[in-house]
Amino acid sequence: MKLEILTIFVKILIICSLCVKCDEYNCPEESQKKIFCYYKTTNHELLNEVTHQSPSSIFHHNKPPCSHIIYAFAGLDMNGEIVLPHKKVNQDFHDLMKLKEKDPCLKILISVGGWDEGSEKFSSLVETEDSVENFAEKTLRFLIFYGFDGIDIHWMYPTMRGGIKDDRQNFVKLIKALKSKLSRRNKLVVAAIGTKISHIIEAYSPMKELCDSLDYAILMTYDYFDRSKTSIGAPLVNDDHHIYKETLAENVQRILSENCRPEKLIFGISTYGKVFKLKRSTRTGIGADLSDEDVDVNEQFVEYNKICTALKKNLSISSSHNDKTVKWTTKLLPRSHSKYAYHDRTWVSYDDHEAIEIKTFYALKKNLGGVMFYTLNGDSFNEDCKVYFPLIARAKKLIEEFTTQCKNSHAEACLKKIEQEHNLHLNI
Repeated sequence: MKLEILTIFVKILIICSLCVKCDEYNCPEESQKKIFCYYKTTNHELLNEVTHQSPSSIFHHNKPPCSHIIYAFAGLDMNGEIVLPHKKVNQDFHDLMKLKEKDPCLKILISVGGWDEGSEKFSSLVETEDSVENFAEKTLRFLIFYGFDGIDIHWMYPTMRGGIKDDRQNFVKLIKALKSKLSRRNKLVVAAIGTKISHIIEAYSPMKELCDSLDYAILMTYDYFDRSKTSIGAPLVNDDHHIYKETLAENVQRILSENCRPEKLIFGISTYGKVFKLKRSTRTGIGADLSDEDVDVNEQFVEYNKICTALKKNLSISSSHNDKTVKWTTKLLPRSHSKYAYHDRTWVSYDDHEAIEIKTFYALKKNLGGVMFYTLNGDSFNEDCKVYFPLIARAKKLIEEFTTQCKNSHAEACLKKIEQEHNLHLNI
């Protein structure tokens, strides 16, 4: 009798513990807006030197501010195998998976591709049904083996950079094959999508079938720089005295006009700026002439945390003179909310928390699926800017506010209230 009572008591304890876990793991509803963040294992194209940045060096035991983390980048070989980027990758994967102890609802994906990987390997991969099916099967095994929740296909770009005309339709076939294979195991299939008009027309259009096949389309709504003169990289709209060749709002609207469902689109935000060398220190606005001297390729792009530190401490942004004291002048572009700063003949454009807030609000107003940050590394995880991931934190706060306030109310009226409370003034 005593044994029976003890057995029942143990069962009750087990059930109670499971109930506690259920409450603990009460993940957000599927309809809640997402925050995708790319974690880039190396930053060789940015201002800092080629270094490996471990997840532990970025998060410092803090809970990630993102709903989804995408590890970038793995590569491809000619046999359709996923190629790991470096020898420390196993430790990276282990560190990333441990983040789920702090947030069991966190999704971690692997990104295959990127700019350096090019286009030709993808183009070759998708030429036959057998090679596509083979890749889908190998991808599923890879995800299960390492514990990833999905894959990001980062093909830059179908039909371009060594690709062929058939890439456009073959890309859709690749996504469909992955979706068919991976969805049975609850694995996500997302893809990074170029958003310049040339990308939309040449690489993807018509887009409906592609968007329908993906769990999410990650929009690369950044890197719109004009390489021939000073410019900003992600203009949401035109500024009063600056008409840009393309704006993010116009191009997102173009994608929506292709009958892509808005809740599947994730609006991309960059956490880096671009350094320019002015021809004359007296001309410092948008569209100023550039010096004929070559700017070192590793100093053309610079992470936001480096910009933040340089502006706060009046330091040079150059890696070779980062202990030199300078006097920065900072300007805000009032409609796009982007900023630029300059001293002597050094000029840098970037987005800070004001631009991130307005872009996140734009994504909410267009009922997009959420926002993406490229990259986690570029947001400030050091102490100079005082806030843990200040850019991502600003987006997260706004999304949480929207989720809380607008869940059971009329969305348009609720968004109007948030716009007024935050003094956002979205000029679209």
